Amino acid sequence: MTDPADLFTPCLQGSTSVDLTPGDQAVLCAFMHNGSSEDLYFHEFSDASLGLVAPMSSFFVPAGWDFPLPLIVPFTVGTQSQTRRLTWRAEHARSTFDWTVQDASGPADRIFADGMEAGAPPAQFVDISAIGTDLGALQVGTYVPMPFAFRFSDDLYDGLVTTACITAKGAISFNQDTCFMDGFNDPLATSTVAAYPPFVAPYWDALYAADGIGRVLYATLGQAPARKFVVQWHRMGHEGVLDPSGNELTFQAVFRERDGAIEFNYRTTSFGAGNAAIDRGASATIGLQFDRFRASQFSYATPSLHDGLSIVWTPQFSTLFTATAPPVTINVGRPAISTLPSAAQGLAATLPSGSAGSVPLQIINRGNRTLEWRLGEAAASAHMPAVPAPTALAAGDAPIRRMSRRRDRQATEGGSDTVPGVAIALVDNGDGTRNRRIGSFDPAHPGGGVSAFLDMPVTSSSTYVSADFPSNDFGTLRTFSGTFHWFDLLSGAETTNTYTPVLHNVPPGLLPRSSMRALQWDPVTQRSFLSASTLSADGTRCGGTLFSMEFSNPLAPTGVYVGTSDTGTDCIGNIAIDRNGLMYAIGLPDGMLYAIDKTTAQALPIAAIDVDIDAYWPGADLVFDQASGGLYLAAFYLVNNEASPMHLYRVDPIDGTTTPLGIAPAGTFIETFAIAARDGNRCATPASVPWLSYAVPSGSTAPDPEGDDPSTVQVLIDAAGLAPGAYQATLCIANNDPTSRRMAVPVALTVQ
Repeated sequence: MTDPADLFTPCLQGSTSVDLTPGDQAVLCAFMHNGSSEDLYFHEFSDASLGLVAPMSSFFVPAGWDFPLPLIVPFTVGTQSQTRRLTWRAEHARSTFDWTVQDASGPADRIFADGMEAGAPPAQFVDISAIGTDLGALQVGTYVPMPFAFRFSDDLYDGLVTTACITAKGAISFNQDTCFMDGFNDPLATSTVAAYPPFVAPYWDALYAADGIGRVLYATLGQAPARKFVVQWHRMGHEGVLDPSGNELTFQAVFRERDGAIEFNYRTTSFGAGNAAIDRGASATIGLQFDRFRASQFSYATPSLHDGLSIVWTPQFSTLFTATAPPVTINVGRPAISTLPSAAQGLAATLPSGSAGSVPLQIINRGNRTLEWRLGEAAASAHMPAVPAPTALAAGDAPIRRMSRRRDRQATEGGSDTVPGVAIALVDNGDGTRNRRIGSFDPAHPGGGVSAFLDMPVTSSSTYVSADFPSNDFGTLRTFSGTFHWFDLLSGAETTNTYTPVLHNVPPGLLPRSSMRALQWDPVTQRSFLSASTLSADGTRCGGTLFSMEFSNPLAPTGVYVGTSDTGTDCIGNIAIDRNGLMYAIGLPDGMLYAIDKTTAQALPIAAIDVDIDAYWPGADLVFDQASGGLYLAAFYLVNNEASPMHLYRVDPIDGTTTPLGIAPAGTFIETFAIAARDGNRCATPASVPWLSYAVPSGSTAPDPEGDDPSTVQVLIDAAGLAPGAYQATLCIANNDPTSRRMAVPVALTVQ
């Protein structure tokens, strides 16, 4: 464990215990010694609390040797102390399955029979159509628990699978992220979006089970330890068959508990007269795929099957070696700000008109890290990480891996409190058409969908990619789709600006390389910012460009170029601005969370968002709740080149970890949303509140758990020129306490 001044050298001085602060960047380093008698070529690393952190990869560690470079896993420190413990799993050769063909009328024909168990029972088709669980009209796929853990691929889920994604397409996927197989089958191994490995494919083709044609069933036969998990495709339909009445295609995949073998059993292999082009597997893919690059194919687009045939797949597993490193302790500390008087009590002063005075404010740090503070608004770079998260592999041969993204967590609704959001959504009408709906939407409870303020027919292919409420006018929703739109939420009236904004000081050649992404209002500067993804001049790198916008005339907006960042392979996508005026962004396709300095457009990576998002615009929408300070992420995935339902998450801006909140209802695709909530504490500055100032604008306070040694600031109050009466303001203390980035202290002045 070490702080990452770079990604290699610190590993040589690392330790098994380290004191860090939330948001710090660190790396886990693991040095490998092969104490076995076998050369090891394939390796996987997991963490006791995080799961898989480095999927199965290939590098050579000879028997009895050390690997010369460490495994490096960068990560961003969260808010809780924790223990990390890496486990190394390695093997000499990749596990696979050999196949044997067998006819119902005769003995097995061993094509690849190494390791075939001599006493194994012959494969046979056992019809479960009368006893199996019927999955009904199976359009895409559905997860089904397996009755026993089955070893399929050593680089997945500790080599064991317990859940099967059964699809209508004649295949079963073991992918736990996406339950889907397309009917556009490929030869194996395939890495297209048509399939999500690992999977078994007894007859992967354009099959279907719907409208009384075809059935997909599953059942468990026998008793432990000799159970069989059977999936049967019964008289399946095929999209290429015009008259399905003669469909006879019926086959099975059988997983055997006793010996770990897989059977493909074919009772009938034709679709009736006149369909020779697709009969007997002539248009199908048959085989196993273990990951994106490894597979064992029996046939592709070849009439290799006949009635009564069985294919038996026998596992060939090499010895799996495992070693676990000593635990690493991460002691997470932080400054902890408080004030005296407290923020609840506030400061109070009474002065005669025309006089001046001061009130002491104590800034206390009860934490165990130094508190850095500044009176007034936070600096535009206050949230920038001191050490950016790594965004690409460092030079050299060291195996570097990110922490794996988590896709197995259950959604947790966001409590009883509602978040007052307004969304723009595409809603299916059930007749092949869609309406664009604008309505109330609670991102903390997305299952409630969008309650319409107004519905509009979809008349263009434009997509709304950002929305906000400039100047906290919650009756008018401003949206951006490449052009600017304003919706009156009471009357439903829409104002659209089709004019290209006049952008000043833009470097030559920049705009043709830029795609406008999002428009967001900054509650601190009271200005709007327009972001764009920008390619480098040679097209090999990406980043983001920022413009400060002026909408005094909504039909003729202007903007001033702020700057352009270079973020490597990641393009800056949607931006979000918190109630302190700090700007964040999501990167596509790498899914990094970025801190952006809105005065320079510099973008530094904070951490990788720990869920997958789609690489295509608008793959993610990032929105702050100005009242609570919560950050929400809406993200979707492409399935069969169609967007999945929108998933909602709450995001921790310190380390990119997420809390899943659920998904929008089926048939509702959230294009973008905004939250109609304001921060009730507008920070006072000497420029905005002339009667309020301070002698010392910034400073640092050492850790002081007992609160005996605070920093004392004299808050200066000048009643000159003020008429008798009551005056109110809010003094803000921007600081590095991750749980309270801004302490708001009310100030009450009575002028006599």
